[in-house]
Amino acid sequence: MPRWQPPAFSKTFFSVIGCLEESRVQYGLIGAMALGVWGTSRATQDVDCLVMSGEKEQAVLMANLRRRRFVLDARWADRNPALREWCVRYRQGLFPVDLLSPRDEYDHEALRRRRRKRIDKRPVWVVGPEDLILLKLKAGRPRDFEDAISVVLRQGGKLDVEYMKNWAKRLGLWEEVMYCLTQSKAPMQG
Repeated sequence: MPRWQPPAFSKTFFSVIGCLEESRVQYGLIGAMALGVWGTSRATQDVDCLVMSGEKEQAVLMANLRRRRFVLDARWADRNPALREWCVRYRQGLFPVDLLSPRDEYDHEALRRRRRKRIDKRPVWVVGPEDLILLKLKAGRPRDFEDAISVVLRQGGKLDVEYMKNWAKRLGLWEEVMYCLTQSKAPMQG
């Protein structure tokens, strides 16, 4: 499970989860909170979710976020023009919440395969371990490789390696997936 967080962060985390669920928005945790479920926990002060919603659900979500004192971070959007079409950042106090829309067929598949897990005894939707690995590798930052390897190490033989290899080929991530599997000494056969 994810590392214990300060009460203020925990309040923000469960507040945004409440908004997503009340709004009937399909979501899956990604980022450090999902990493705590499937890999090695690390401290975090933000929430990252892959979300899919229609116009009606999106309007309800925005109203619920405003009601719970989340504020749209327009300055972040101005500084990140390449991201603002598929990522919206809200803040509640100091804590950022990134809501990412699916960008491709794979992101939709990751949401379809999400799983219900418990964080602090509360059920939340989290992308599966294979999908967290692939999403981390799509992002491609050095820390994402470390995160992906930690998921492979912790999940070991429980991973659907064939699923990962199939998507790795389609996403152009074959070498990255093979690197993670090799570094972690995970079985190479699905």
